[in-house]
Parts: sequence; C-alpha cells; structure tokens
Amino acid sequence: MKNILKMFFLLGVFALVQITPAAAWSVNNHHDIANKVYYNLPADVQEKLDLDAMRDGADDPDIKFFDFQNHQYPASYQKAKYWLDQGKYYYNQGNYTYASYCFGVASHYISDTFSAPHSENERSANHALYEMRAAFFTCHISYLNGDLDSIMYDGYIEGKNSWKNWQKNGDDTYIHEDLDKGASAAYTAILNIVG
Repeated sequence: MKNILKMFFLLGVFALVQITPAAAWSVNNHHDIANKVYYNLPADVQEKLDLDAMRDGADDPDIKFFDFQNHQYPASYQKAKYWLDQGKYYYNQGNYTYASYCFGVASHYISDTFSAPHSENERSANHALYEMRAAFFTCHISYLNGDLDSIMYDGYIEGKNSWKNWQKNGDDTYIHEDLDKGASAAYTAILNIVG
C-alpha cells in the first residue's frame, strides 16, 4: 500500500513539474505541437528539418530561458516573429538544425498565446487547473487563413471568452479547442515560411 501511495505522490509531483508557474501548455503539449507541425509539413521539408531540435526549442522559453513574461499577445507575437525570422534565415542558409530549433521556439510563443488564462493574465488556482487538464489532451492541427498577427490577436480575444466560459461551466472542450488553435497557428506560420 505504501508503494502505491508513493507512486501516486511521485506521479503528482511529476505532473506539477511538467507545468511551470507561468507556462501556458505543459512541456508534453509543446512537444506534441512540434511533432504535429513537423509531420504535417511537406515530405521534402521534413527531410531537411530536425524534429529533435524542433522539440528542444519548443520547451526552451519555459525550461531554458525562464521567460514567463512574453506568453501573452502582443509580446508573444513579437517573440514569435523574431524566432520565425531567425528560422527563415537559417533555413535559407541551409542550417536546418538551427532553423528547426528556431521554429520550435516560435511554436511555443505562438501556441501559448491561445492559452485562455494568458488572455486574462490570470494567476489563480484555476489557471493551474486549466493547464493541468490541458496536459491530457493531444492537439489537432489545420491550416488557418490570415496573417500571423491577426491570427494571434484573434486567439487572444477568443481566449478571454474561453476563459470566462470555462470558469462558468468547466467544459474542457474550451481547453482542447484553444490547444488546437494554438497548434494550428504555429503550423500555419511555419508552413508559410518553408512550404
């Protein structure tokens, strides 16, 4: 019995470690987004890019940079734009590994914009609960029409409504939709550069 309790305790601690204090999505969510983006890019682009480098970049704003200030629009757009520009430059130079890393970092800032608590700059226990529930979802992506700034702004505005609705009724559909939109925005931005 003690071993079972220890196992549950360790699993709980592990889950909490995966979600940093001001992060929007868990490390696992960010890796899932990188995977989905990579595997939905054209085959010739996949051959050039490095999935491990993309996954490494996808969690670095939280894990390596400790940047907990720029996850909300418009700061997140500026960070995403910087990393997308870096990725484009290195991709065009043939440094595909570093380009992959840059695209991973950009995907982080893009997708975090769509986390509803960040739209409201929320720091409550509900913020942590939202993120813990998100850790159990897998994202689905599709191509979005529009420029990245508009897409991210719309995500920021929609996030305010998602947050209010989720707090009202606790329907995790809002979380899953936000995650899907964030992943789709990252995919769209990267595909527009390399596709």
